[in-house]
Amino acid sequence: MLALGVTILSLRLKTKEKVNPFKELMPIKFKLFPSLATALIFIGLTFGLANLNVYFATWLESLGVTINSPEVPADKTPLNIILIILTACLLPAFFEELAFRGVIVNSLSGTGKVFAILFGGFVFALFHMSPVQTLYQFACGAVYTLIILYGGNFILTFIIHF
Repeated sequence: MLALGVTILSLRLKTKEKVNPFKELMPIKFKLFPSLATALIFIGLTFGLANLNVYFATWLESLGVTINSPEVPADKTPLNIILIILTACLLPAFFEELAFRGVIVNSLSGTGKVFAILFGGFVFALFHMSPVQTLYQFACGAVYTLIILYGGNFILTFIIHF
């Protein structure tokens, strides 16, 4: 994801025109209804899909799939906590939203909203390569794409993803 960010920044520096690729890839508009709907979607994703993910993980374990969980370092100094938040939350949320809702959704603009939503969810889940979280990540990717298509606000999807 960092490579994607560096590529976009280098393109920005190379262009002679005063073009802002971030403005096109990451729209920021405020609309009241999508903002309120986003808050409700966030609550639904957090609480509703967590149980779905547990059931899916249990089913995968019954098939013999070994589930590995990432470990947080035992040394929880303030610096480590800041680094964990930066590397595990902030940077992935920013660059994944830039890639998936910025680049991919913009490239799917002529395919129809339903296809863009389903494809956005599919690619988001595929990218994470985590069989245990496939359903959860598909649903999140599809909802984030829905928010961008109807709400047009990158900040909302970034906050939810974070």
